[in-house]
Amino acid sequence: MEKKQEEILYELQPSQVVFLGGYILCALVFFLIIPIFILLYNYLIIKTTKYIISTQRIRLRYGIINKITDEIELYRILDYKVREPFWMRIFGLANIELTTMDQSHPIFVLSGIRDAEKIITQIREYSEVAKSTSRVSEIDIGR
Repeated sequence: MEKKQEEILYELQPSQVVFLGGYILCALVFFLIIPIFILLYNYLIIKTTKYIISTQRIRLRYGIINKITDEIELYRILDYKVREPFWMRIFGLANIELTTMDQSHPIFVLSGIRDAEKIITQIREYSEVAKSTSRVSEIDIGR
């Protein structure tokens, strides 16, 4: 049986709107030097964060000086949720929240994403394909 070649579907980056409250707070107290460094730090954190969604996994790559890469295999995803806070919805953004079977990331969040509904639909489709290909099935045990 021939294994399919992995294909990258999206390479995303969170929007700066994710930290809008922090930016506003720093602007209100601009006369203090510390908020400028907080502002710069948060800007760099968001700027260096990348979400890479392929047909088999989702990679989260982040870090200013030291880079960290986390991966979630699509077949490990159990549930999908789109959260649209009011202040993000104004800018057409949302958070994608994935509940997974992964021990290190039971909840995996992609923050500040445009077209979240479209992206989550594709993640769901490829997740189902990955589950059938990997022959993984979910067993629901009452808690």
